[in-house]
Amino acid sequence: LAPLFLQESKLFTEKLKQKAIPYVFIDADIPEGKSLSYIGPDVQQSAYIAGRLLNSVLPPKAEILMLNMVKGFENASALKRMEEGFRGYFSKSDLAENKTIHTLTIQSTQKEEVFRELTKFYIKNPAVKGVFVTNSKAFLVAEFHRNHYLDNRLVGYDLIQANIDHLRHGSIDFLISQSPVQQGKRAVQTLFNYFIMKKEPEKIQHVPLDIIIRENLDFYISFNRHFQNGTKNNQ
Repeated sequence: LAPLFLQESKLFTEKLKQKAIPYVFIDADIPEGKSLSYIGPDVQQSAYIAGRLLNSVLPPKAEILMLNMVKGFENASALKRMEEGFRGYFSKSDLAENKTIHTLTIQSTQKEEVFRELTKFYIKNPAVKGVFVTNSKAFLVAEFHRNHYLDNRLVGYDLIQANIDHLRHGSIDFLISQSPVQQGKRAVQTLFNYFIMKKEPEKIQHVPLDIIIRENLDFYISFNRHFQNGTKNNQ
């Protein structure tokens, strides 16, 4: 289970507990949850890394936007920890004096609504030069920037095709990959070991974070394709 929405996930896992059905979390965690294990990124650390990456391509004095695009923001279980991690990087004294960080939450992932909210934001905050998108929708921001000839730097998550296209064209600077294939494999393996091998899993199993830029994109895609095919062949 990926508990991206807190209240719904709590209701669902409560039913699982009533039926004595074990479960593991992937991609996001509920710290007080009773899962067998959490398999996924350290979301606070991943946002800290995003801050460092974005800072590396910005001028000394710059305004930055942390952008959430999600329905039901209050239910998004990881976003508060992500903001803590992102702001945590810039809390260093020498950076805090020169960087202004804005946070914008758009209660939608629909293109028209996102573009409308971004237009209103940039009218009020024209000095923003860097954007951190907290989910896989960085391509929407990249398209908005290209349509409005904005030379803004952009960091986002996940190697979905739309993000890959913008990374190739330079409208996304960095993508952070959270090893989704490894998350799925380790989740199944954890349940197998628990049921068949009677082995208690580690409570937290963090996966590595990969930083993808245009120059290593093709190698990364090719390596993962061969790795997955090789794994299948060995089986």
